Amino acid sequence: MKTTLTTFLLLISLGAFSQTSSIGIPDSATNIPVPNGLVSYVITNPLGYTGSGFANSPIAELINPNDVSNQLYFYDLDLNIPVGATITGVEVTHKHGGCNTGSNTIDSLYLAYNGNIISSAKRDSASAFTTNISGNSLDLWSASLTPSIVNDNSFGIILQSHTTGICTFEQADLQIEVFYSDCSPINYVGIPDSATNIPVPNGLVSYVITNPLGYTGSGFANSPIAELINPNDVSNQLYFYDLDLNIPVGATITGVEVTHKHGGCNTGSNTIDSLYLAYNGNIISSAKRDSASAFTTNISGNSSDLWSASLTPAIVNDNSFGIILQSHTTGICTFSQADLQVNVFYCTTLASVNSITKQSQIKIFPNPTDTELRVETFESKVGEFYQIFDYTGKLYNSGLVVNDNFVIDVSQLPTGLYVIRIDETNLKFIKR
Repeated sequence: MKTTLTTFLLLISLGAFSQTSSIGIPDSATNIPVPNGLVSYVITNPLGYTGSGFANSPIAELINPNDVSNQLYFYDLDLNIPVGATITGVEVTHKHGGCNTGSNTIDSLYLAYNGNIISSAKRDSASAFTTNISGNSLDLWSASLTPSIVNDNSFGIILQSHTTGICTFEQADLQIEVFYSDCSPINYVGIPDSATNIPVPNGLVSYVITNPLGYTGSGFANSPIAELINPNDVSNQLYFYDLDLNIPVGATITGVEVTHKHGGCNTGSNTIDSLYLAYNGNIISSAKRDSASAFTTNISGNSSDLWSASLTPAIVNDNSFGIILQSHTTGICTFSQADLQVNVFYCTTLASVNSITKQSQIKIFPNPTDTELRVETFESKVGEFYQIFDYTGKLYNSGLVVNDNFVIDVSQLPTGLYVIRIDETNLKFIKR
């Protein structure tokens, strides 16, 4: 049953992908010499897109049969694919030509990154000016593409021209359309229940800690406190963990935001805290810094800021994931770490959630939901069973449909993506 259900979940997820595209037009080009290259393109940068082609089209004189050009590298696409998106395909629209009658040129096109070929080849040909389209919304050209790669202005196209006759050959237009599926990030807040000191060589003071920290709704019942009473006192590292996060397996972490309340210095004094993401008691990110004198709430990071860390659901769901901070005073402070909340943003691998499918006569709302899921049916389903599964196929809830409008308590479901199945209709929802 589990294998079958996992398969059906995969199928409905593919059917529900919300696909978007972004078009990049190169503004720069350069020749890359290669051993078999006999001719280089004449290039003037910027290429200057006019709306219908390049103002400064690269041109090569391929005047001997079987002339081969050096590689022509187009880049500076200025793409902006959202972090967490899944690249699904690349389509290239390519206008080229300029051969004598009876002659033609074959162009081999490749996806490129940092001046290197990263894909298999597509080939098109032209004599007079011709527009060719290579690839499509589901064709990755055998490349492994991520938003960070395609958003880098070194991402582009490398092409090489091979003539079968006499051509003054012009690359008149090139447009790269990148297709992707995206979602609005969901967030999950973790609040540490434990802390410990980690001695470091420059640490002069340790925090006084009582575990569990005991979150009250507005801060810790047992706030870690350090007496930083000398100018330039530096604390040992204070490690917060036990966040109890539950990010779905297969999700893409897009960012981390930390809300941090701290303070407790004499007038004219303040403390600077350096914050890091941590895993297994080790720092795994770059630093964020905030400061306070009187009690102050600072926010570091955001929904698309990964703190230069490589994060996965397995890492953040581990209760060793947390925050390491180190305090540095500029005066006299009895310094309290009063509150710390770690907000992890993610996108699920099922990129969009539709409350109503094309064939569905059933509506569910609110979606996402925190406590309850309301179900409305537009044709009677009374007497049918409903079932709620998670994305792995595990059954979490089931019951009998007793009327055409009813409410299901989902408050006890772990945060994540679920499918409710009624009769033959499958609808996805998110439990926050």
